[in-house]
Amino acid sequence: MTSSGGVAVVYLDQCHLSRIAKANLGRAPDPDELALFERLLQLVEAGKIVCPYSFWHILETAAYDTDDARDEIVRIVGLLSQGRCFKWPYDVVMDEMTGAVDAVLISNPRPTIRPIGNGVDSFPRDVIQDHARAYIASVEASQRFRESIAMGREAPKIRADAARFSSIQHEIETEMASARIANRLSLEEARAIETDAFMNGTLISDLITRIAELRSLPRPEVRSLVIRDELIHVPTLAMMAEIRARRDVAFGRTPRLGDAFDVGHLLALPYCDWFLTEKYAASMAREAGKLCTTTVLSQPAELIAELDSRFSA
Repeated sequence: MTSSGGVAVVYLDQCHLSRIAKANLGRAPDPDELALFERLLQLVEAGKIVCPYSFWHILETAAYDTDDARDEIVRIVGLLSQGRCFKWPYDVVMDEMTGAVDAVLISNPRPTIRPIGNGVDSFPRDVIQDHARAYIASVEASQRFRESIAMGREAPKIRADAARFSSIQHEIETEMASARIANRLSLEEARAIETDAFMNGTLISDLITRIAELRSLPRPEVRSLVIRDELIHVPTLAMMAEIRARRDVAFGRTPRLGDAFDVGHLLALPYCDWFLTEKYAASMAREAGKLCTTTVLSQPAELIAELDSRFSA
């Protein structure tokens, strides 16, 4: 699938951006990552692919301790993304949910979801609140990130907020996942719990209310239309529930600090042609990826081979 104006979409998890940056700075030689960077850059400049960044790239990049590593990642992101970035996930979910409702009620074909936009315009203009109330103002984060691409620097406040977000989110994720592992839930039970948690959470409940008001429908009817067929019409939520369930139960492992970011990155999975991540996340993503057609990879050489197969070298 091509998701950005007919141009193929390649998503790079933060771990690969970090390795490319370290190799470019001479800190950790990595010929495979450098070869991938060179190939990606060739294809971006040829207008064949785009490598959008996301809100999760902003948070992870902002949390780096050293200016040179952070600045190098910003430079790399600027070159590969060409200013393109994924919308805030709940904006995409709103589009998916509205399309799912309209397809049934007024026999409209489901609209084409366009999850990728230009920089600051891709993020909402109000403060996004998580259940931990730890999200920063995303429009501010996006604006500073775009400014940093031009200035070669990241704002200190973003680093502090990113660290705070990571710490609080980690505590919540660990507590919830440990409880599920201790209760020995099956994958199906965990998936049902995750789906129910999202559908009853503040953010999704808010979206259901907004759609009900826009379409003059009772909330229960909107909710029923959205969750039918195991959320098949709302792939972002289905992906989120599937990934979290598999992480917590199938792998039977207490979350680590970076896992919340991994889940965040994986929300882009339904809207990419290729998704390059680390080995652990790739294992989850390949299973969850059965919900979509995206090719999930963990090695730079694998992605280069895929690109060469699609676009002659």
